[in-house]
Amino acid sequence: MAKKEPEIPPESIEEETLEGKKPSLKKWLILGALVIILLAAVVGAAAFFLPEYMPAPLNFFDPKPTLGSQAHNKPPKEERGHVYTMDPFIVNLADAEQNRYLKIRINLESKKPEADEEFSKKLPLIKDTILTILSQKKSEDLFPSSGKEALKAEMLRSINPNLAGLKMKAVYFTEFVIQ
Repeated sequence: MAKKEPEIPPESIEEETLEGKKPSLKKWLILGALVIILLAAVVGAAAFFLPEYMPAPLNFFDPKPTLGSQAHNKPPKEERGHVYTMDPFIVNLADAEQNRYLKIRINLESKKPEADEEFSKKLPLIKDTILTILSQKKSEDLFPSSGKEALKAEMLRSINPNLAGLKMKAVYFTEFVIQ
């Protein structure tokens, strides 16, 4: 007896081969969208990490100004002066109702980029000027930021006349505690 192979109806053979040969439209759309997303990610990464190789119109991340930009109209950067760090001051404030203390650390920036020995020679006079100004202040005057800015301006106005060749251009508070 010979083995009989089961008969397969002809319709099922055609359906299987057609389905195997023709992928659906959804699969092609999904594959195309994934390729586009991957391509966009590669171009974006290249523009971010390698901006020097990108053409000028596509170079969004390069900080160098282009010819048509407004960057050349900006004023040049101001040169930084030397910053003198001072020891902290602890001062009684002029509050009448209760004793209040101010602990403040001040840095002074000069107009010159290098250190000047005039600062160390005039340091006692500078400290005295700062202590005199601080001890006249009330805590309610110093709480708002406008009070701190006014204090900085007053310090500059008082310190600069005491210095002959060296002039300060900024006062920085690096510690400011009222208790």
